[in-house]
Amino acid sequence: ISGSMASNLLRPVSMMKWEFSKAVAYKITGFVFEFIPSFIIYMILVFPDFTTIFSVAKYITISIFSFVLFYQINFLIGTFALKIQSVFALQSAKQVMITFFSGAFIPLEFFPGLVQKIMNLLPFKYLHYIPVRFLLNMPETKNLQYFWQVIAIQILWIAFFYFAARLSWRLMVRKFCSAGG
Repeated sequence: ISGSMASNLLRPVSMMKWEFSKAVAYKITGFVFEFIPSFIIYMILVFPDFTTIFSVAKYITISIFSFVLFYQINFLIGTFALKIQSVFALQSAKQVMITFFSGAFIPLEFFPGLVQKIMNLLPFKYLHYIPVRFLLNMPETKNLQYFWQVIAIQILWIAFFYFAARLSWRLMVRKFCSAGG
């Protein structure tokens, strides 16, 4: 809509890499200026006995993979903007789905068993629910094998959305037309 797409496509770096580098820059800034100060203040005021340095390290590692997964999902949805011009409704629906199915709104334990089974098949719990469980040092997260299992599942979902986004990008960019942008 803004007309910047034509000039963005002329960059020597792919659009996916360019947008990923911008997202990483925003995330690093947020981590340095929001997470670290908040975490330090929280640790000073209320030292949680359940959190350890090891659980925080696992949380940060899992969160990095969560960030990449979230980016891939966003990029995939963003590719549809080349066809439908405005993805606001699609982005809003995605946000509601992720908030609901990731446990960010209601913890996943509160859902009935069948709904939990469906949620376990989706990638969304690896965005919020699982990283928070590692930060809180829940019993299952103390097992190193579980940690590697979560990372492996996240990598599989990242690969799935990466290839889906690349395919969608290739199909959508062929239909891109710029008029004076």
